[in-house]
Amino acid sequence: MVLTDSTAELLRTGAERIYTFGQPWDWNGRWLLVVLRVPEQRRAVRHQLRSRLAWAGLGSLGGGVWLTPHVEREAEFAAAITDEPAAEAVSFVAEFGSLGDPERLAAAAWDLATVRKQYATFIDDFSRARPSTPEACFRMQTLLVHAWRRFPFLDPDLPAELLPERWPLARAHALFTERHARWQPRARAYFERLEAEFEAAAATAA
Repeated sequence: MVLTDSTAELLRTGAERIYTFGQPWDWNGRWLLVVLRVPEQRRAVRHQLRSRLAWAGLGSLGGGVWLTPHVEREAEFAAAITDEPAAEAVSFVAEFGSLGDPERLAAAAWDLATVRKQYATFIDDFSRARPSTPEACFRMQTLLVHAWRRFPFLDPDLPAELLPERWPLARAHALFTERHARWQPRARAYFERLEAEFEAAAATAA
């Protein structure tokens, strides 16, 4: 099986997002806005493109209007939109004007209350985990990465000035980093042992 270039690139950027997500970053106050139009009869295309926009961290204001403070992510979904003949999109880079409140805008575009609950569950689950064997470390490491990989999709990674007080991302990221580093050596050793046993069994069967 050979992956297409677009699929391989999606996997690469996905892995990069997972393992770099949660690191502090400086915001210059600029927003990326995307106005997306897809014909009503092409609902499957619309759903696919909306999923790509959400994965890139964009929030929806309704009416096909999406936005994010991560202006640099435009390239992540621009190719997907331009490759779909049924879709039309226009993007803008802008700063907030004198009307409205940025925090209220963020609250309208993203479900931050649900994201906070997901972080609370993550912290509760993995702060108490104490695997003691290589097999248990492998299992917990797998569960840890699987749980963490959802946050780049759930959390738009907004700058601190747009977030509610006591936002839990920093605590969750510190926990992920510490547990991943702690469990990785024994988890890797267990995986390598399984790999060696599989290769030995295959050689015997041959």
